[in-house]
Amino acid sequence: MNKILKRLSIILIISIVLIMITRVSYCVGFTFNPIPSASEVNPGDTVKINLKISDIDAGELGINTFQCVFKYDEDIFEKPEITSKNNWSITYNDKESSEKYGTMLAVIVAPGVKTDQEIGEISLKVKSSAKGKEGNITFSEVTTNDGKENIIDTNKTLNISVKGEGVTINNGVVDTNTYTPGRIDNDATPKIPTTGLNRIIGIIAISIGIIAAVFAYRSYKKYKNIK
Repeated sequence: MNKILKRLSIILIISIVLIMITRVSYCVGFTFNPIPSASEVNPGDTVKINLKISDIDAGELGINTFQCVFKYDEDIFEKPEITSKNNWSITYNDKESSEKYGTMLAVIVAPGVKTDQEIGEISLKVKSSAKGKEGNITFSEVTTNDGKENIIDTNKTLNISVKGEGVTINNGVVDTNTYTPGRIDNDATPKIPTTGLNRIIGIIAISIGIIAAVFAYRSYKKYKNIK
């Protein structure tokens, strides 16, 4: 019984290690960079935001979709004009009554993209009444997909200041440290899809349960023999 138990334990431990190595080695990630033409503008100017994806690590499949929620300060900017680039096709839900208001989806009908690419450009005209104001342009729920897992990137925020009285000018910044629950934000740490992590945890829990059951059965046999 001891030999069988030891062999079973060794097999389970080896299986868990192999599964974890397989899942961790499949680390996927990408970086979304919205780059503004200016962070300090005049009323009537147009801010152009270049949409770029880079650092794509999605295995052999690459990626061919991109999605986020794009919102802007409507007191400062007029409705956006969105242009697609490099064979990407971008759609934007600007219906305020829609539950999906602000959702931006980009798709490319081609083999998966694996290299850095510009996917589009957003043009936002500054209202003439925005003198002296300051506001944000945000990109949240930033995701793509490699055909197996959703790949998540951090939220991005651009800060835009309009020249005039009543505002302290701050440089526009891209916030790559916005915390999003359920994911890893540290750029130095591989981005592992949460779904894959949950599977690992589930497999480990099941394996521990099996080992515990074997030990419990063994204890029961000993107790039965004693009686």
